[in-house]
Amino acid sequence: MVDYYSVLGVDRSADAAQIKKAYKKLAMKHHPDRAPSGKEKEYEEKFKEINEAFSVLTDTQKKAQYDRFGSTGQNFNGFDFSDMFQGGAAPFDDFIDQVFGFNRRGPRKGQSFSYELELTLEQSATGLEKEISFVVPGGERKTLNVKVPPGVHTGTRLRLTGEGATGLNGGPNGDVYVEIFVRKHKVFRRDHDDLYYTLPITFAQACLGSEIEVPCINGKATLKIPCGTDSGTLFRMKGKGMPHVSGRYAGDQYVKVKVTVPKRLSKKQKDAIKEFSDDSVTKSFIDKLFGR
Repeated sequence: MVDYYSVLGVDRSADAAQIKKAYKKLAMKHHPDRAPSGKEKEYEEKFKEINEAFSVLTDTQKKAQYDRFGSTGQNFNGFDFSDMFQGGAAPFDDFIDQVFGFNRRGPRKGQSFSYELELTLEQSATGLEKEISFVVPGGERKTLNVKVPPGVHTGTRLRLTGEGATGLNGGPNGDVYVEIFVRKHKVFRRDHDDLYYTLPITFAQACLGSEIEVPCINGKATLKIPCGTDSGTLFRMKGKGMPHVSGRYAGDQYVKVKVTVPKRLSKKQKDAIKEFSDDSVTKSFIDKLFGR
């Protein structure tokens, strides 16, 4: 007997949000595409079980029946209990109609599925077309082509209408929902459509000013550093951030400069800095320069 609540690791009192959160975590962990060599079949079976539990516990009617009849090992995807009655299906159909208030013989929408797609920040910025493949309840493998628009972020949900299970009794097909997860980037920090980047500069560049080539999500750009720039100064590069998913505009890139302190200096360099720092006004500037 399968306990769907145990499969997802939630209490029987769990609400829809808790069930969805548990499902997303487990589905990502046991996705067949992440199976180590030799464990593909094991991951497929576990992923199938997780999806089956999710499909039942997030469907109001299926959940009501499951909670009422318990973990009996019945096929809750179809809810076919007609073999319990020797007189045929009709008496039990009438019973279900009365208790749960729906007509099993009318058109019903097919089951919908959820798939989590992991992207890099660069893929999120450019968008892409990707073929996804997953196992649905019943063991069938489904392969679809999904178009991801530029600018998606973690939590974006793409709907593939009619790509779910076939509807029952002439009802519409279910859908497939693609949940986007964007990995953290090693260089950029994302805040909505804006990007943040820390740029190390030398003491000389901060004092004398410079033009420095900095990386952007879509290439490179030149940033002008004015003379006397303090460590920690934040520069805005308009339109160099992430594209908005609507395609109407792009965010900005913010560059925070960090003055690096040289580890080794020649005697001549040390003397020059000592001479430069003798003046009290200049000393104050140096303190600001290095963020003291």
